[in-house]
Amino acid sequence: MSAVTVIIQLPTNDAATLEKTINESSLSATIRDSALGYGLLAHRFVSGPQGCAVIDQWPDEATFRQFFTANETRIRQMLAPVMPAQTDPLITVYQNLSTNDQYPDGSGTRTSH
Repeated sequence: MSAVTVIIQLPTNDAATLEKTINESSLSATIRDSALGYGLLAHRFVSGPQGCAVIDQWPDEATFRQFFTANETRIRQMLAPVMPAQTDPLITVYQNLSTNDQYPDGSGTRTSH
């Protein structure tokens, strides 16, 4: 089974407040450490014309769901300044495809052209 990419769309377009909230929250490191303990492969907050989102890579959907269930209260506390209490983020899980053009390819080497 290959890894999954999880995209969590947040109900905010305020990237500056989101960035400040994450960087100043004492919960940020706690949540990250928990995610690593569950097997998180990669994590980024991003922003663009469609708003703000989280992009994660996980070993599988079940592992992500276990992490999220265990940490949802902390995540909501941390994101409270940018996510109203009764609002749910939109979570979409994508199965990673195995294609010959993926990067990095897992080999640990980088070729230059």
